[in-house]
Amino acid sequence: LAVLNLPDVLTNVEEVQRIDVRDPGAGDRVTMSRRLGIPVVVTGHVGWTDFASNWLRDSIGGLGQVLDCNAMVKDLGDEMVPIVRKSYDETGSLKERMRLSRFIKCYWKKSNSSR
Repeated sequence: LAVLNLPDVLTNVEEVQRIDVRDPGAGDRVTMSRRLGIPVVVTGHVGWTDFASNWLRDSIGGLGQVLDCNAMVKDLGDEMVPIVRKSYDETGSLKERMRLSRFIKCYWKKSNSSR
């Protein structure tokens, strides 16, 4: 999944795992990913995800679609999202919340899991 240019914010973005709802065990994989704070893209819903259609743009060269983070932040940037990360002593997890716009801007960069 590629990402359209969001200047000085998302230049190196990690690939996001896709989970097809029709695959056996998809529900468990989605649930586990959410509990671990791992972002995933759920595919295979017919008509259910039309609300997000304006977040996708055709790629240059017609090789599929890319995520338009500016459009996603415009729609959801003020939403509070859960953040789950390992504790400093690895005994549990730390949970907090922040606005999606801040998460994308500050932490959704490749190798930036400092918080």
